[in-house]
Amino acid sequence: MHPVRAGGVLTADSPALPPLPVRRPVLLVVDDDEPLRQALRLIFEYQYEVVLAASGPHALSLIQRGLFDVAVVDIRMPGMSGFEFLERSRTVDPDIQTVILSGQSTFEMARQAVRLDAFDFLPKPFDLQVLRQTIQQAARRRAWLRFEKKREAALQRAVTAAETAAQERDLLVSLLSEFRAPLNSISAGAAALDQELTRQSTPSEPQVAAWRHQLQELGRQATLCVQLAGGPRQDLSSPGPPEGVPAVQVMDDLGRLLRVHPASKGHQLTIRPPALPAGLKAREADLLRILVNLGRNALESSEVPHRVDFESWLVNEPVLLDGPERSQGRFVLRETFENRPPLLAIAVKDDGPGISPEIWPHLFQTAVTTKPGRGDVGLGLTSVRDLVAATGCALEIRSEPGSGTTATLYVPVVRPVDPS
Repeated sequence: MHPVRAGGVLTADSPALPPLPVRRPVLLVVDDDEPLRQALRLIFEYQYEVVLAASGPHALSLIQRGLFDVAVVDIRMPGMSGFEFLERSRTVDPDIQTVILSGQSTFEMARQAVRLDAFDFLPKPFDLQVLRQTIQQAARRRAWLRFEKKREAALQRAVTAAETAAQERDLLVSLLSEFRAPLNSISAGAAALDQELTRQSTPSEPQVAAWRHQLQELGRQATLCVQLAGGPRQDLSSPGPPEGVPAVQVMDDLGRLLRVHPASKGHQLTIRPPALPAGLKAREADLLRILVNLGRNALESSEVPHRVDFESWLVNEPVLLDGPERSQGRFVLRETFENRPPLLAIAVKDDGPGISPEIWPHLFQTAVTTKPGRGDVGLGLTSVRDLVAATGCALEIRSEPGSGTTATLYVPVVRPVDPS
């Protein structure tokens, strides 16, 4: 009967296999026939490190303790057949190359060897030259699999490094955009104070109080810059102070950042804090990054003067975010969101042109924009996506062309809200 190649067909069209590894391949001989085991050891020990096993269970215990390249296994052994060994060995080492030997070769046995992904099926008595070539090819295949795994691991490391670099680049772009507004405000405020101090030799008490208020506002803007420079939190183990971040403070600081942003010029911006107090389970800097990006996108959705409203309200039941995460006119991010009330919903709505259908598939890519001629600007949503996951929030974006866009952020609340 001709040998049946099951898992290691080598033809003229096959890609060149790598040379045998520098270390000697390890050959496992599994057969209950002691003279045959010893004969195979003497034949192959000059080329391979040969290990002998008299039974399938003994061979499995050896595979669990060490690394083998090729196994030559007799099909008929007491206690465990060669096929059973082959099937069970796959759970221990799926890449070991197994050559089945049988003294009663049938088509059904050959077909089963193929089904179990044996490297080859050889009848007894075997041709020594054929067995030698078969084992050598099996060892080369094992070396090739190892090479492929190392190459794939190296490729994955390169991909991970590239993704990390892209995330760092997106974060830097986002931070530069977020810093621009408060730094411009600080610079303009400092220049205005300097001019007033130059003009006033003996300022009045109201003037001194006004200057003190301006200095406090500039200090608050500088503090926001420091907070934003802190970088995104990478885990949810330290969500912030035990009482949570005051929602009113977040909305107030959001107003400080957006009202001085160049994008707000000419548009109507309204920011309404929640009617009831709430402590939010997130760092303020992370929430501000998300909300500033959403607000900037809303303000820049059109150069035509339009309205942008921030509203916030408490949600005392799980929100309905079921269905596909992406559909026409709707996008939902909820990767780490637990959907446990109470929650604070913060919605940014604009009456701009909306997001066109061709933008939806690329909504969270860096170099995407709804404004013609500015394809390198980006919507800023790449960093938003990462921050939403890092803070345990959920984000739902709804938009229709010509009807504006609404982005709603759902933020976990640390403590119950006391209406009194």
